[in-house]
Amino acid sequence: MAIYDYDGRKTGRNLSPKNKEEYNRYLKTPYWQRRRKEILRRDEYMCTGCSSKKNLQVHHMTYSNLGRESDRDLVTLCKECHEKQHILNLNKDKKEELIKEATKKLMEEKAKRRL
Repeated sequence: MAIYDYDGRKTGRNLSPKNKEEYNRYLKTPYWQRRRKEILRRDEYMCTGCSSKKNLQVHHMTYSNLGRESDRDLVTLCKECHEKQHILNLNKDKKEELIKEATKKLMEEKAKRRL
């Protein structure tokens, strides 16, 4: 599969959006429009979360393959389920961050006790 840049030109590099404007530009490329239609067709124009057929969007499960997304990187969701998915992702990221912070604090306290 070819990899495309944000202007729709073929490139050999992996894409990573640095900001929302750059990502939105990518979503307008012919490559993304074609991939989006393929995923909507694959999912039978139905939200994989609630089976709605209204306000459908294609969600990136990961942004690490941006510009060369595999089918498993993309899923059809209605607007409501898409928003919920992003909230879940934010909560997951925050939970992981809190666990890392708590672990670091415990390790520091443990190290202080040894002194």
